[in-house]
Amino acid sequence: MLNDKLKNYFHLHILVFIAGFTAILGKLISIDAVALVSVPNANRFIFNVYLH
Repeated sequence: MLNDKLKNYFHLHILVFIAGFTAILGKLISIDAVALVSVPNANRFIFNVYLH
């Protein structure tokens, strides 16, 4: 029981850290939002077409 609570507490802290870190990354990323989303999605599409 205590182990599950500790595990959930740890996961919560990791998620809060990741949420804070994304704000820092948002300030550092200098490309526009369309390129940031479309390029990885296009890569996934191309790799999925050729691999399957």
